[in-house]
Amino acid sequence: MVDFFKHIEFNKGVPAKGKLLISEPFMFDFNFKRTVILIAQHSSSEGTTGFVLNRKSEYLISDVYPEFCEPSLPVFIGGPVGKEFLFFIHRLGDQIEDTQHIVNDLYWGGNLEQINDLLKNKSITPNDIRFFIGYSGWSEGQLECELEENSWIVAKMKGKIDLTVHDEIFWKKAMAGIGKHFKVMANFPEDPSKN
Repeated sequence: MVDFFKHIEFNKGVPAKGKLLISEPFMFDFNFKRTVILIAQHSSSEGTTGFVLNRKSEYLISDVYPEFCEPSLPVFIGGPVGKEFLFFIHRLGDQIEDTQHIVNDLYWGGNLEQINDLLKNKSITPNDIRFFIGYSGWSEGQLECELEENSWIVAKMKGKIDLTVHDEIFWKKAMAGIGKHFKVMANFPEDPSKN
C-alpha cells in the first residue's frame, strides 16, 4: 500500500466528513494529546463525530464481543464519549446493512453479525476493519471554537488509510506528512520545559 502519511494535505480550518483532525503539539487534554482523528460525521447544526486512529486499548475484540470469530483483533480507544459501546470503521461498503459512508472506500457502523459471517467465510480479512470503544464527539459549534483556538489542524486525505497502522509515531508521521512547517512541529518535545 502507498504510504498514507505522504498523502495528507493541510486544509486550514474546514472540518468535514472524511477529513483528519491532528492535535496541535502542546494540547494538554489527555484524551486528545498527540492524536489523529478521522471525522466520520460533521454538521454545523448537529456537531461532529470522529474516531482516534492512534490510541490502541489493552482490549482485544474477544474481551468485548466473545463470540467474534477473530478473537485477537485489537480494539482502539475512539474517544472519551460512549466508552460502553463498540464502534467500527471498515472497507465493506454495501456488503453489510446499516453502514454509513465516510470517504472514498471508508464506512462506519453496520451489522456486526454480517461482518462476523464475512470473516468466517474468508470473504473479507481483518485488515478491512478497525474496532473502537468510545468515540470523539463535539456538539454544535464546539469543534469550530477549538479550531479558532488552534487546538487542531485539519487535514485532507489524498490516499487510503491503512487500517493496520497504529504505531506510536502515527501522530508524528501525520504531522510531517502535511508539510514542511508541520514537520518541524512534529519534532517538538511533548513537554517543552524538558527541552
